Amino acid sequence: LGSGFEKRNNKDEARKYLSLIDKYRPKEQGQKKEEK
Repeated sequence: LGSGFEKRNNKDEARKYLSLIDKYRPKEQGQKKEEK
């Protein structure tokens, strides 16, 4: 159960980080384009 629980947590955390990256990536690119 321990290993399975850790795997689930890792997947959930990965999804959260990926979603955050997707949200911040376009914003950063937009700011850079606007500055140029």
